[in-house]
Amino acid sequence: MDVNEVVTRALDTLRRERPGATDRISFHSSSPVFVSSDPTMMERILVNLLSNALTHAAPSPITVDVGRGEGWVSLRVIDHGPGVPESERAQFFQPFRRVGDGNPTSGVGVGLAIARGFAEALGGELLLDDTPGGGCTLVLTLPPEGPDHS
Repeated sequence: MDVNEVVTRALDTLRRERPGATDRISFHSSSPVFVSSDPTMMERILVNLLSNALTHAAPSPITVDVGRGEGWVSLRVIDHGPGVPESERAQFFQPFRRVGDGNPTSGVGVGLAIARGFAEALGGELLLDDTPGGGCTLVLTLPPEGPDHS
């Protein structure tokens, strides 16, 4: 399955759920990048990551980037919001933990834990990184399509 198609579906879902909010998201489809994975789980991960960025990094722009390396495929959600304080990084993916602004409308704190669990179930991982110049980048890595991951 082409990862670019999953990104497009996730953006379509967000357009229905949060009209107008996706205007801040940029994604430019690259050449096809294939993974052997569950497209529904991948879409849910991406919708969660993008929703999180839309809520906590407003009004900064958000970029979705698809890449490929030796033995992995990556999906990056890059924002230029306030980022995650170093003191709160260890608990960032823990269930029922909310970090950052304390926005009372931003949920109960299970979305990122579920997204990480889905990533691990797909044979990948979900990591938090800094965005150069400020903000945070969430990186989903998955094995590429094919038995030899080539």
